[in-house]
Order: sequence, then C-alpha cells, then structure tokens
Amino acid sequence: MSGARAVENSMTARGFRLVKFGLVGLSGYVVNTAALALFTDIIGVHYLGGATLATQVSTTWNYVFTDSWVYRKASPGKAHIKRFSMFWVMNNAALVLRLPMIWMLTELIDMHHLISNALSLAIITLLRFWASDGYIWAASK
Repeated sequence: MSGARAVENSMTARGFRLVKFGLVGLSGYVVNTAALALFTDIIGVHYLGGATLATQVSTTWNYVFTDSWVYRKASPGKAHIKRFSMFWVMNNAALVLRLPMIWMLTELIDMHHLISNALSLAIITLLRFWASDGYIWAASK
C-alpha cells in the first residue's frame, strides 16, 4: 500500500471513530442532562455540584460504549482499568474547564443551567476525542 493510501485509510478510519465517538457522546449528553436535572431540579443540588455529579454518571456511561463500540479492538484485563482511569481523569480535567463556562453562561448571560451545560459539553467534545483517540485508545487503532 502506498504512503498516500495508508494516510487516506488512516484518516477515513479516524473519521469513522470521530462519528462513533460523537454518537456515543450524544447518548452521554442525554444521560448527563437527565442526571443534571435530577441532581439540581429534583434533589436540589447547586447546578455546579450537579454538573460535577452528572459528569461522573455520564463518564461511566460514555466509557462503556466508547470502549465496547468505538474502540472494540482494545485489549481486555488490566488495560481496561487503565483506560477507564485515564478516561475518568480526562473527563474530570475537562470538567475543570467546563465549570467556569457553565457558571459564566448561567450567571452572566442568564442562560438556564441545562443549556449552559450542553454548550460546555459541545465545546469540549473535540478536545475529548483528541485525547481519547491519541492517548487513551491509541494502541487499539
């Protein structure tokens, strides 16, 4: 296979992974939003605390489907625990970036916290894919 063909195949495969990652992310968005609404609107947790708790719920959801569908060739066993740990760290690091966005959109622009949360998730998605594809599941491609 020529070098150009290999690059093309690699880009196509990465594009498919991005689409799958995005679809898992959309399902995770639904889970995250439902969890945030539960924590804030039903239980009464402040929206920033609710976003933190909702991230833990959706991180677990997204990991299961990312690992089993997007990167299904990934090795099992201890590598599974390592990938989950890295995925959890990545999503919580992203949360550190998201919380100020959520606060600014909610408090300064007077946007509803569920919408602020959704926008922060959308903004961070490509960064999360880059970290997942380039580091967490790099060996399984």
